[in-house]
Amino acid sequence: ESNVNAPRAMRLGKRGPKLPGTDSPPPPPTAIAAPDNSVFTAVLTDVATEIRTFKDHPQLLKVEKQTGTDWSRIKVFLKDGRVIELAGDKINSLGTASAASILAAAGVSPTVTGRTGQQKRN
Repeated sequence: ESNVNAPRAMRLGKRGPKLPGTDSPPPPPTAIAAPDNSVFTAVLTDVATEIRTFKDHPQLLKVEKQTGTDWSRIKVFLKDGRVIELAGDKINSLGTASAASILAAAGVSPTVTGRTGQQKRN
């Protein structure tokens, strides 16, 4: 009998990547609600990866922050296809940073939706 709450690969008897020094695969990341109608997840392996995904922001698609032993970097993915790389110290708390502060750190002007629904650059 399989545990329906276990990750799919475990239910199917497949082995995924293992945690160092264990026989267990890493637990699946837990998504939590974050500001500006977004979701925050974090995965810890040999590198800590934080991901903030925006559900309906007009410019931001997602932001990824990776942190190693002595380095960190941020990638801001925009809906227009651009990816802006930043030093890891430009956004301190990715899970709670406002969309406006993320755009400012990336050097992107926010858009404002007017009455007609068209986006305008400030």
